[in-house]
Formats: sequence, structure tokens, C-alpha cells
Amino acid sequence: MKLFSLFFLALSLFSMTKFNADVGFNQRLFKDDDNSKTKSYNPAINLKFGVKHKTNNFKAKVLMDSLYDFADKERFYFYPEEAWVAYDNDEDIIKLGFQHLNWSSTEAFRPSDIVNSRNFDGTIKNANKIGELMLSYKKIFGNSSVMAFYAPYFMKPLYPGEENSYGAFPDLEDPIILEDRNSTTDDLWHHQFGGILNFTIGKSDIGIHYVNHIDRSELDVSLFPTNFIVTPLGPVPSSFDIVPVFSRVSQVGITSQTAIFESILKTELVHRNHPDYTGKKDHMIGSLGIEKSFSLGDGELTALAEGIYTFSLNNLQTQNVLFDNDALLGFRYAFNDTAGKEINFSVISDLKYFNQHIYNFDYSQRIGNDWKAEIGLNFVDAQVKNNYIGAEVLDNADFIYANIKRYF
Repeated sequence: MKLFSLFFLALSLFSMTKFNADVGFNQRLFKDDDNSKTKSYNPAINLKFGVKHKTNNFKAKVLMDSLYDFADKERFYFYPEEAWVAYDNDEDIIKLGFQHLNWSSTEAFRPSDIVNSRNFDGTIKNANKIGELMLSYKKIFGNSSVMAFYAPYFMKPLYPGEENSYGAFPDLEDPIILEDRNSTTDDLWHHQFGGILNFTIGKSDIGIHYVNHIDRSELDVSLFPTNFIVTPLGPVPSSFDIVPVFSRVSQVGITSQTAIFESILKTELVHRNHPDYTGKKDHMIGSLGIEKSFSLGDGELTALAEGIYTFSLNNLQTQNVLFDNDALLGFRYAFNDTAGKEINFSVISDLKYFNQHIYNFDYSQRIGNDWKAEIGLNFVDAQVKNNYIGAEVLDNADFIYANIKRYF
């Protein structure tokens, strides 16, 4: 009888568990950059698999993401997007594990969305998030909620390596954290915390947040000599390790989405405060967007315009930020058919020197019930002007791609 009871319990738990997976076959072809080190063609296989479980007030979720590139072995990654257990009674949610947070209202420029590290070998805007180990608590009351988290471990971002035509980065060593003016550490265990209050006023959804963590929105590097040559003047470094350096930042911000004139107005405004020992200047970042949908034929056309502006960055910080005074114009057409056909087009332009543009186009549709195909291109048109550093660091990132995905 006990054996039968245990078997029945295991069967019941299994029946309340949902499994899902998808396998993507990805092909990416860059224009020739005349660099013998880089791989212009990237055939790769991408695997995502997930598990969801719910029993009364107990929930669990695991979603793992991985990729293997047959040409560029350094592109390999395997990390959790989410992997957590939770208690959820519809009013109180306590969650422990790898989580990712999205506090943004805008679609492309997201100064409020700084909590999670990203995988930067992908789309230029909205790179995929890496789960962050944290303990979080959310309280829901009516149409409002308050959420707080504590994250003890810094998850490092993933950057393209020197064999990757997409990246502007040489091979980077493991990161270090700047602790004060004269000391660094390679220990990734650090106190990080934050929270957000969400509420509704009229037709506006508003969020007010605070974060204090190791910042990953700006990348600094240090050079450490590894080999020396002997000269009459003494040893001279002949090669260096390039090490990413991160430091603490605190941020407070407000986001909103407002229905107005049959459109959606989106805003974000944040203030970032850096400790004095970083040498960085405190600054504000604002983004503004408007989204409007139109019925067109049997489908729906959505037009999107967004801009971002950064106040008071110093020159060094400006060189570490890809988007600080830019605008996006985008269009999405959904055919509203059974195949889910969709076309997306966007252009990001630098407003400081209007000679740097990033174009993106993609088309996707389902094939039957279990397959999805996508083709697209990414094109960067950037010119250097007066030593201004912007999108030209991605000037070799022109590529076409074709992906086919199988869902299970």
C-alpha cells in the first residue's frame, strides 16, 4: 500500500509538471572584414529547454539556454534564463533562484532595465538576459504591487570573442570588481539589492524603482602585462590581458505607459549615482517613445518611435555607452493569419552626428504547428567624425541570417 501511495504521489506530481523545449538551427553570414581571425560564417545549433511545476501555492520553473557554434567554439554558452522555486498565494510571492526582471516601459532604449547581465552576441537592441541569482518578495494589492530583491552574486555579461565578426571586443579575461580607489577583487559575491513600486493612475501604468548593484551597463577595461621583452632601457611589456572592470552604481528611476489619442506614450527617466572612487560622473538618462497601431488590409501595422538622451556624461563614459543620444524608428506588420507571419523593420540613428545608422529587418512565420522560420539582416552604416566613438565599433557587424526552430 505504501509503495502504491508513493507511486500515485509521484504520478500526480509528474502530471502537474510541464516540459517544453525548442531546437534552433541558426545560420549567420557576415560580410568579409579582411580579418583572418574572425569567422564570417556561423552555423550553430541553439537549444532551450524548460520545466514548469505548480502544486497549490508552490511553483517552480527552469529555463536553460545554450548554443554551440560549429565554426567559432568560443560562442558556446549554457546558462539559466530562469531557475527558481516560489511560494505564491496570489497576494504574496516569495521566489528564490535565478530570475530576470523587466522594469522597462520602452521597447528599444531601456535605461531602467539594468538588473540582469546580457548575452551581447545577438541582437543589438534588447540582448538576451542571463538569470540573476536572487531572493525576491512581491506583494500584490489591487492594481498595485511592490517588489524587493536581494542578489548576492554578480553574473558576468557574455561578450563576443575576437573570432566573432559581430563583436568589437578582443578576448576578455574574467572580470574584476572595483571596490575602492586602490583595490579590486575577482570575487563575484557582492551585496546587491533593489525594489520597485507599480501602480496605476487613470490611464497610466507607473513604476518607481531603486537599484544598488554592480553595474553592467558600462564596460571599462584594464590592461595587465603578461609577457616582456628585454631592451637597453629594461623590460617592456609585449602582450597584455584585457580585463573587464565593473563597479557599483545606485539608480533611482520612474517609468510609465499612458494610453493617449489611441496611442501608447512610453517614458523612462533614471538617475545613476557612482561612488567617488570610480571617477565617473553622476548622470540622468531619459527615453521617450510612442507606439501606434493601424488596421491595414487583413493585418495590423504598428509604428514605433523612440529616443534616448543622456545628461552630463564625461568623455570617458560617453565612449563606453553605445546609445546616449539616439533615435529609433520602427515598423511591425502582423498578417494576423494562421501562420503568424510578421515583418519587422527598424533604424537606429545617432542624433549627435547624424552619420551613424543601424538597420534591422526580419521576417518570421510558423510552419505547421511545431516549426518556425526567420530570415533577416543587420546593417551598420557608420562613419568616424572628429574621433567621436559610437556605432562605428559595430561597423563590421553587417550580416544576414536564417533560423529555423522546432518546438517540442
